[in-house]
Amino acid sequence: MAIAPNTTFVSGAILTAAQMNALPFGVQVYDTETTTSSSFTTAVTVGTGTMTAIANRLYRMTYFEPQLTGNVAGAALLKILDGATQLQATYTVIPAAGQENNAIITVTTTLSAGAHTLNATLVRGSAITLTATRSATQPAVFTVEDIGPA
Repeated sequence: MAIAPNTTFVSGAILTAAQMNALPFGVQVYDTETTTSSSFTTAVTVGTGTMTAIANRLYRMTYFEPQLTGNVAGAALLKILDGATQLQATYTVIPAAGQENNAIITVTTTLSAGAHTLNATLVRGSAITLTATRSATQPAVFTVEDIGPA
């Protein structure tokens, strides 16, 4: 049961448990990475977190990389995984050697009830030496939010 949008409560109304359970539960995982990954050649897990999911709820997962550069034009692959299961993937293009690009990936999905290990992974393209530049003021960020009933 979702709370109907644009419906206001009236004075004297009683808020029910079902209505409260229809509200979003907020951030479930928040992980940042501030260390620069230079010239890596394999997949790098950037953010990770464990949570206990509730069936029939929507979870929005977002992974952001602030600055990616390469030694040649190429691509980087960003993935969001539930254990070994890929939930979403996208490529970001590095236009030319030394040029920067940022990248973001998001997925909204339901999860089975129970424990989940979720992570964000960065994979370099086959012909590129990739550097992911990060800092305390410009971190890579991985979040998982419960946004309410499906």
